[in-house]
Amino acid sequence: IYTAESTDLLGPTLRVPFQGVSAVTHNMIVLRHARTNGRIARVLSVLKMRDSGYEPSLRELLITDQGIRLGDVVTSLE
Repeated sequence: IYTAESTDLLGPTLRVPFQGVSAVTHNMIVLRHARTNGRIARVLSVLKMRDSGYEPSLRELLITDQGIRLGDVVTSLE
């Protein structure tokens, strides 16, 4: 497991903080903050999953009293 902090909290571009990670990584999941529907939301996306199919949609990550769950597909980002 690798974790890396992004230099940009919000914005349309996604920059990997270090180069060459894709060649040595089997799965890549990105958690970031995004503006959607006039609020800041945690958005989860799968960038890469070797040897398996995956759903490429962006989904909201919700932290609730009942625990962590995936929300609806995010269709528009500001």
